[in-house]
Amino acid sequence: MLRNLVLLLLIPLSLAADPPWLTGPLLTPSTQIVPFGHANVEPYQFYIANIGAYDHQGHFHSFEKLYQCTSALLAKVGLTEKINLWCRISASYNRIKDRQASGYNDIPIGLDYQLYQNDNSTYVRISIEETLSTGKYQKLNERNLHADSFGNGAFVTTFSIGASHLFHFNDRYFKPRVDLALDLISSVNVKGLNTYGGDKTTKGKVAHRKGFHFSLGAEYTLTKSLALACELLGQYSSNGKFKGKTVASSFAPLYWQMSITPSIEINFNATSGIIVSYWGSIAGRNSSKFESAVIAYNYYY
Repeated sequence: MLRNLVLLLLIPLSLAADPPWLTGPLLTPSTQIVPFGHANVEPYQFYIANIGAYDHQGHFHSFEKLYQCTSALLAKVGLTEKINLWCRISASYNRIKDRQASGYNDIPIGLDYQLYQNDNSTYVRISIEETLSTGKYQKLNERNLHADSFGNGAFVTTFSIGASHLFHFNDRYFKPRVDLALDLISSVNVKGLNTYGGDKTTKGKVAHRKGFHFSLGAEYTLTKSLALACELLGQYSSNGKFKGKTVASSFAPLYWQMSITPSIEINFNATSGIIVSYWGSIAGRNSSKFESAVIAYNYYY
């Protein structure tokens, strides 16, 4: 009997014929390609409170709260059986004290390729992404206290790889996934008060930078329709020096940030579901301290 128990623990966990219903996790990119003839849409709603910042030594300092309400839409369409195209558009409403502004954010567009697939359990995906500088980032109104800043002004080329595996434990499923990405951030011409600082006299360029970000996510089913999810996200970018004319400082300092996202998934069927999440930063350097509530609806057809 002991021998049979040991063999059972060593045998790879097999999948049931009926796969689980899963919607998330929230921010870690999917490792499964949307094939030709299909599409996937996911609207998001973010309610964010920026309550302070981490300084260059990682110490937290509180400041006047900046509230953000962001609506986003992620859409994917299959181009071939192994390639899909995706785009995410978003707009935000910002408020700090009695100042408020609204506008469009930067837009990322990407291509995903299914590098490996093993039945319905293991997936590996590689991607290339370009973030377009569409959000306002310069010539800001000093009276708005940066509430009218919606972009970074940079074109960002990102190369990433993601992998996931679905485990089956009796009537429960566990699906971890990981995504690793390299960011190549272009130089940015700035004029006046801008996302990086400065003042009305500022005119120059913030040098190009390199960055890296990762996300680790996992889902665990409780019932056919209900699942728990959690993610750990990290982001880093090198400093970008400023060249030009300015009185107030205007540059991109070395930056890193860690955040966590616990979630609950409510899945209606195999192709649609809702995910409700808390997303907040837990550590950083030259980055914001934020807390947010997020809800998203995922639909595949």
